[in-house]
Amino acid sequence: MRLNRHMTVFALLLAVSLIAAACGGGTSDTTAAPSGDDTTTTAAPSGSGGTTAAPDTAPPTTAPPSAGPVELRWFIGMGAGTDAPVIPLQQAIVDEFNATKPLGENISLKMEVVDADQAATILQTQIAGGNPPDIVGPMGVRSAATFFGGWLDISPYIESNSYDLSDFDSAFVDFWNIGGEQIGLPFGAFPQMMWYNSAHFDEAGLAYPPQEFGAPYVDADGNEKPWNVDTLRELGIILSVDENGLTPADDGFDPNAQVQWGYCGTLQDEFRGLATMFGAGNFVADDGTSFVFPEHWKDFAKWYHAAIYEDHFVPTPDFRASELLSNPSPLGSGNCSMLATHTWFKGWGTGELPFDEFDTAAIPAGPDGTITAKLHADTFAIPKSSAYPNEAFQVVGWMLGAEQGPNLAQIYGALPARISSQAGYIADPANDAGFTWDVGLEALSYPDIPSHEAWWPAYVESIDGLGEWWDLIVRDPNADVDAVIPQLEGILQPIFDRATG
Repeated sequence: MRLNRHMTVFALLLAVSLIAAACGGGTSDTTAAPSGDDTTTTAAPSGSGGTTAAPDTAPPTTAPPSAGPVELRWFIGMGAGTDAPVIPLQQAIVDEFNATKPLGENISLKMEVVDADQAATILQTQIAGGNPPDIVGPMGVRSAATFFGGWLDISPYIESNSYDLSDFDSAFVDFWNIGGEQIGLPFGAFPQMMWYNSAHFDEAGLAYPPQEFGAPYVDADGNEKPWNVDTLRELGIILSVDENGLTPADDGFDPNAQVQWGYCGTLQDEFRGLATMFGAGNFVADDGTSFVFPEHWKDFAKWYHAAIYEDHFVPTPDFRASELLSNPSPLGSGNCSMLATHTWFKGWGTGELPFDEFDTAAIPAGPDGTITAKLHADTFAIPKSSAYPNEAFQVVGWMLGAEQGPNLAQIYGALPARISSQAGYIADPANDAGFTWDVGLEALSYPDIPSHEAWWPAYVESIDGLGEWWDLIVRDPNADVDAVIPQLEGILQPIFDRATG
């Protein structure tokens, strides 16, 4: 379900950008993400960049409670929540709120589910027409980025309502602080881990990668080495074989007849998500308009191209799309030894692999020793133009509280953000999918900030430009990556200029 949301995001974004242009607004974004899969007004905040996609109204520091009846609208469609089986489960949350009146007799809640394919357009139209909903979610980083500048900074409401954040990992709270504005509370997480085929490791006589972040890799003889991208490369080469059982380190190895790969990148294979293993970054400078190429991402581009065409432990795009690796996923095919992906992968992504033939490990450190486990996560945000910002915050606080939050997260298959709820979620047999959940819990302490899905000018056009540049590199075995790297500025800077211009 989450994967499908990622695949439909770009259609949503295109619709939003067209409407924003018609209304005189800027350009904007959304993933299933979480994503997952993102971003305020006028001048762009540090690390994000941007124009305003939605009309906004400056909120008061705190809003006084309304004396009369208040019906808050919960808008669902920018992420999960539109599938038929979950609609009645969400309605049950609404019904409980309206029956118990936890915030007073005058506050009620109404659910509004819209077509996911049209959600961004509908939301933009409602906001532009002065009829905004009060709560939007769940949605990931990309969906939040769609209305960059249109979300309420809830920091003063957290303070005025004395909302307790101690049950959240502080890094996860910071993840939703975009350009100095807290646009949401932590809710559901889909952490990234290194999923590995244990049968491949056993066959090669290799010890498994560590399940503790920052721990060393201990080989079969008890020798320790850092669990980093260099060790990933070493293992990846050993685990890659051709149809004759030869590895890339053996004479006679035939990369054109390869049948197994040691590492298959990430499931989406988009450059920013891949490169985040070398550290978080952004292609937009702090001024929100200037292109910048993070040095560690340049290093990644060279490392990954060599991994495909020199070391042969990462598949070419053609192999990646072939039946060898696509059914149902590289790891689930049984022909890939390691894949860095998220907990929404559980169940469907591992295919027919028995539980004892795969597990999860920590994400390896980048070249400088930094560990970054890119995060797909969902939150609930409040439009700045909501007529009832304080009441909306209180309802979100109730929805994501210790009692309701875990129930709501379970509806969407997300790991609860609340630390106190995570042990129960993991212990529930319904959530056992054959991997080690504790790895995912620890991954929450290493999120990518800024997010690999963070907003940048002309989101859709910029992603397309980046994708075309990257595709040429990974499809050309003779690409001079050092020479091609400077070309990206010539692609993206004009896009940024037109968008922010």
